[in-house]
Amino acid sequence: MEEFVTRNSTIMDRYDPLKRVVLALDEWVTWYNVEPGTNPGFLFQQNTLSDAIIAGINLNG
Repeated sequence: MEEFVTRNSTIMDRYDPLKRVVLALDEWVTWYNVEPGTNPGFLFQQNTLSDAIIAGINLNG
């Protein structure tokens, strides 16, 4: 995540030196296609241990 932010901040600084545009990150978990038979508006998905590890990596930075 740090590499992603650094790389994108460098690009943004080149094109927006006055820093009028901000980089905002929202999700810290993985999202997959909607499970069959579920309402996509409810944003439900069954998570796994791998998803928990990814969330931990993203939150720990």
